[in-house]
Amino acid sequence: LAIPLRGDVITCSHFLPRQELPIPKMHEMAKGVGTVELDRQLRSAGSKLHIFGHTHINSIVEYDGVRYMQNALGYGIAPGQKLTVVHDKGLFREYLA
Repeated sequence: LAIPLRGDVITCSHFLPRQELPIPKMHEMAKGVGTVELDRQLRSAGSKLHIFGHTHINSIVEYDGVRYMQNALGYGIAPGQKLTVVHDKGLFREYLA
């Protein structure tokens, strides 16, 4: 990266960056849920947290120092659903809002 980054780096993508992340049991969907090239990119940026989507399967896992999170809310925020705050004043923090 040409610009030096300050604080914690949080990256986002629609697709999954690792094969270990949960995917639906539908064979056809498994063919197109992500690419490991995303993981190389987010690691070269120094990401501490990567937020991804696509599969609608909520998960929070950590692999080799990077936390991966999907917090699918469906099509809008359901009553009683909590949002997860992941960035607070330049630092990665995880807590429910």
